[in-house]
Order: sequence, then structure tokens, then C-alpha cells
Amino acid sequence: MTPAHYCRRKTLESNSSFFLPFFFLPPPRRAAMYAVYAFCREVDDIVDSGRPIPEAAAQLEGWRLELQRAFAGQPSHPISSELVYYQSVFDFPIQPFYDILAGMAMDLRQTRYQTLDDLELYCYRVAVTVGLIAVRIFSHGHLLESWEEGREQLFARQLGMALQLTNIVRDVAEDARMDRIYLPQQWLSEAGVAAEDILQRRWTPALGGLLGRLGGVAEHYYQAADAGVSLPGERQMLMPALFMGAIYRTCLARLRQEGFYCFARSRKLSLSAKLGILWRAWRQEKRRQRRG
Repeated sequence: MTPAHYCRRKTLESNSSFFLPFFFLPPPRRAAMYAVYAFCREVDDIVDSGRPIPEAAAQLEGWRLELQRAFAGQPSHPISSELVYYQSVFDFPIQPFYDILAGMAMDLRQTRYQTLDDLELYCYRVAVTVGLIAVRIFSHGHLLESWEEGREQLFARQLGMALQLTNIVRDVAEDARMDRIYLPQQWLSEAGVAAEDILQRRWTPALGGLLGRLGGVAEHYYQAADAGVSLPGERQMLMPALFMGAIYRTCLARLRQEGFYCFARSRKLSLSAKLGILWRAWRQEKRRQRRG
């Protein structure tokens, strides 16, 4: 199996919402995103595998060393081989990969976050970092005078925060099974919600209100990300990212309609629902471009 096939299979087998927008990319950019996502999936699986913490930490350290060797010209894993190749093509930043590993390590040693600022550091490491890489892949080679590195980084931060906070609101029950509560402890205290309520799957209106509050922060980031790219050329360039946002924003809207009841059997959108969202988002972007 070639490195390219390895990364593509790793991505498609994940059944994530992320791989669908990749189909709107031309093949080289799509293959680069497969490599990035395969790396994220590989290290996330280490953390969520249930391995003893020292063993999982050692494997993350192994990946840190592999990245160092790979970007020095000596990759030994199919994923790092692909990353090195596409880094030379799209010139995406390298530091975010090490930040992703730092975020994964947080999941091994930290199951609670005291404040929203603490939580946003985690979100930066596990989500914004991916956006910084992805947006560079999407934008590299597009000669848009309006687009500059500062705006690129701001968009990646806003959308990355929105996506990860949506994940947190959606996956409360799934995370609780691993004794992880990402909701700020300060907010829990203010709302009168006990951690034990979440761990024991006890629903309360106060918990719904707290999730609505965090969902509001996510919605603010969605709005800011969308408003920050108004020109047709920019939106065409970033269309896969905008489509990712459309899927996750719809998920957040559905959670809001359900009162943020977080203990239902499944909180994830079906494939048909995701395809419908993409179709509507694509039509909306085309209408927007015609008006522009």
C-alpha cells in the first residue's frame, strides 16, 4: 500500500464530517488534506484507545520524534512521508503538528478545564492548528491581493474554535464515558451543575442552559469566520472550509432546537443529512458569487 492510499483509507474509514468537503478540492490539495487528517486520526486514536497513560504518552513522543526526522528529510511512516511531500508543495506550517501532539497529551493528563480561556487553549491545540494547516493548503498559489497571512490565521482560529466547541457541546455524553468534562468548571459552578450529573447522565435544565451558553460562543465564532471572508474569490478558495462550517453549524442549530439535551443515543448527522447540507451550501455560494 502506498503512503497516499494509506492516508486516503485512514481518512475515509473515519466516517468524519471532514472528508466530504475534501471532494471539492482538486486532487493534489485533497491528497494533502488526507495526509493531514490521517495524522490527526492516528494520534487521536492513541489517546482514545484506552491504553495505559504511560504507553500512550510514549507513542505520542514517538510521533514527535517521527515528525522531527520526517521534516529533516527522513520519514519512516506512510503519513509522515505524505506530509513531507505536500509540505514542499503547499508550504504549510510545521509547528501546528507539534501543537496537535501537545493537545493530545492534554487529554492524557487533564480531564477538566477551569475557565473558558483554559478550554480555548485546548481547542487551539487540537482544532485551530488543523485549520492553520488546512487554510494554507486551500490558499497556497491563489494570488488574491486581499488575502494575507494575518487574515488567514484569523479565519483558521475563528472556524477552528467554532468547530471544536460544537464537538464539545455535541459529545458531552461520549466524553463523560472517558471521564472527560470539557465544559468550564467555573460555568458548572455558576449554573449549579455537578460534575456527577454529567458523569451519571442526569439531565437538568441548568445543564441545557450551560450548553446553550457554550453553543453561543461557538455561534459567535461561526459568524465571525463567515463575515471575515466576503469576496467571491476568497470564498471560492475557502469553499471546503466553509462547507465544514455549514455541516457543524447545522449540527449546533439542531442541538439548540432540541434544547441541548445531550444524552440522546446519537448526536451526529447522517450521511444523507450532511450531503443535503453540502448541496444547499453549494447552491448558496453559487448564488452569492452571481450577486457578487
